[in-house]
Amino acid sequence: MDAAPGTEPAAGDNTQQQADTQTSAAPAEYTDFTLPEGMDKDSADLTALVADAKALNLDQAGAQKFLDREFARTKQHAENAKTAATFWATQAKEDKEFGGENLKQNLAVAERGLDAYGTPQLKQLLAATGLSNHPEIIRMLWKAGQTVKEDSIVNGGGAVNGARSTAQRLFPHMNP
Repeated sequence: MDAAPGTEPAAGDNTQQQADTQTSAAPAEYTDFTLPEGMDKDSADLTALVADAKALNLDQAGAQKFLDREFARTKQHAENAKTAATFWATQAKEDKEFGGENLKQNLAVAERGLDAYGTPQLKQLLAATGLSNHPEIIRMLWKAGQTVKEDSIVNGGGAVNGARSTAQRLFPHMNP
């Protein structure tokens, strides 16, 4: 809403005017940023974040602050995922259905189920997310693994006592 002629805008109205006056805070090129240990300055993640900082029209200091916040979020997310995977592994060990003393054998059965019904992409997803430790995922794969059995030899019927004539073999009910 516009202020009436001759009146000053309220204090809250200055925020929009200040934002409008900061139209070119982002430099043409950012200088080097302070990166977390082990991060490559040519990584795709960093390139995307710098593009986001540029789109947000952040100056060098604002862009560094933005990157630091995003790196902290990523680190926290990774720590949360690791904590969850550890918690799930503990739950799986204590599971009444497949855990306990038989855990190792049951995990082998679950692995057989994953091999039979899963894809390499599913295996990669489960490993990358830590979901391979989740008790419900293990339970599902364990049950799937129980349907996969080793091949076995099927024995035919027992041998017939004594030699039988052709007629007896062709018409067993007629020629006792």
